[in-house]
Amino acid sequence: MASNEPTQETPPQAAAHLPGGWILCDADCAAPERQGGLIWCRPSPGCNRPCQCRLFEFDTNADNPEWKMVAGPNVRITENPALSYRCWCVRPPAPALGPARAVEVWLADIVDADYADAAPAVLAEAPVDALQGLSAADADALATAFGIRTVRDLAQLKFVRWAQAIVALADGPVSTARRCEDIPDLDLNLQKLRLERTFPDEDWILPVARFMEGVRSRHCKNGTCATGTCIGRERNGSVTLDSQAADHVVVSIVATISCTCT
Repeated sequence: MASNEPTQETPPQAAAHLPGGWILCDADCAAPERQGGLIWCRPSPGCNRPCQCRLFEFDTNADNPEWKMVAGPNVRITENPALSYRCWCVRPPAPALGPARAVEVWLADIVDADYADAAPAVLAEAPVDALQGLSAADADALATAFGIRTVRDLAQLKFVRWAQAIVALADGPVSTARRCEDIPDLDLNLQKLRLERTFPDEDWILPVARFMEGVRSRHCKNGTCATGTCIGRERNGSVTLDSQAADHVVVSIVATISCTCT
């Protein structure tokens, strides 16, 4: 241990908080382990999650010397002989609650011990088996099936995003507008919609009509009618065409779509 090590065995008792918001837990950790120029804290049976034995360093030559958390349990770092080190059983401060649907997650609880203190940017590029519960065999299977190798790859997998979208819709608020007349009008303003010339000039209106019909059907599909079918109708709408280019036409659509019953 360096000769300039501070004498206190515990940090200043300011609500038992350490710099960075770390909070002392009612458990002890062994002194730091050292080997080959490396230093680390080993876990303690009495220090259980959300508390962990973490390594702190102290630099007496700093302008504002204080204890700083530098590594989690079993994470080995290079020891600086000019600094002092301690292992304390601590837990991080509780994160601020977000929206009502927010879920509180401790990163240390969802990743393996080797990644417990990694920054989110590092975790995003870590192999998928850094996530707790995913083995090396699982990682190989994901790589074979989908080409997934990192946590970011898994998060961006289109099937995962599709599933998340479906669940979000399923769990979202249900619209109380059940009748066509209760569905608000949809203002549509598409300027300079480019359509490739894959059809005769006189047929340019067909893809525009199909597009508008698709918008109408999606907008009004949740409505119900006592009789007939819920449909859409353009009001005060306009469609303009610019066909000067040789390989495409440009269509601008301005319309208000309202849902009505036949």
